[in-house]
Amino acid sequence: MQSFLELAKNAGADVCIFLNYVPYGNGNDPLALDNGDKEKMLIEILNMRKQYDQYFRKIVVLQAPEISQLHFEKQNNKELMQIGFTKFDKPGWGRYIEYVGGCSAGRFLLAISSEGTIMPCPFLRMDLGNILNGNLNEIWKDNVALNQMRNRDNWEGKCGTCKYKIVCGGCRARAYISSKNILAEDPSCYYSS
Repeated sequence: MQSFLELAKNAGADVCIFLNYVPYGNGNDPLALDNGDKEKMLIEILNMRKQYDQYFRKIVVLQAPEISQLHFEKQNNKELMQIGFTKFDKPGWGRYIEYVGGCSAGRFLLAISSEGTIMPCPFLRMDLGNILNGNLNEIWKDNVALNQMRNRDNWEGKCGTCKYKIVCGGCRARAYISSKNILAEDPSCYYSS
């Protein structure tokens, strides 16, 4: 990770974004990190942020909602400081985590393919309809799958019972890719609540 941050610093980048790999298709993808290595990588990035903070406006990890849990514990259970591009640096803002924490698929974003297929996110290739044939607003508000996924009480497995499901909740794309169930647990989670 340090070599990537050095490369970005030397290139003059002002934001460094790490995008967690989400395998699609073959579930035994050799590029996917095992859960232990993934946890080590996320901890390494969190530990290096202070060292590199002076060079970047932001150092962010996307597609890894479990980083919220790690950061929360690293801050001795104080309020989270950063999720995505949103900084929580004011006392009391932690109560908004329910609305911005964790996976944003179908909660804050939708993806639309070049053919018009609407999906919860670019990695969660679940066909919700087509922008050319349907009303995006109706799909956003009324789609059964999206509404089930948005209600964290519906989540199953470890994600459903985890004490960090409000700030993390796992990656819905990884859950769907591994089980064809958007409510299933994220199989790449290393945390056991």
